Amino acid sequence: PWAVSGPALGLAARAYADRDWITATRARLGTAHGRLTELLAGHGFAPIGQVPLFTLLRTPEAVEIHEFFARRGILLRLFADDAQSPHSLPRHALRIGLSDEDGFARFAAALKELPPLSR
Repeated sequence: PWAVSGPALGLAARAYADRDWITATRARLGTAHGRLTELLAGHGFAPIGQVPLFTLLRTPEAVEIHEFFARRGILLRLFADDAQSPHSLPRHALRIGLSDEDGFARFAAALKELPPLSR
């Protein structure tokens, strides 16, 4: 459990009561997730798990890919061994979250520079 401030609770209550906002946010997340999935597939990556906020990839080169993106200021969540993998996540996995338009463009540009890997 995490402590949540009163202002955050107030904003959350307003957001949950706003059905139009919920519908628009779900649509926006679905579109962004679809773009990320298509981008990854175009570079030979097949997600092993997906939810609207992020995609999970398994690859033997997870550490190298993580370092490649980190050097470009793009942080991915790395699951390199069982000790770091909560909830039985697979070894050698990367979790890639959604971003705003600028972040997506940076990720797409960096992905084009990624050297060939086994994927």
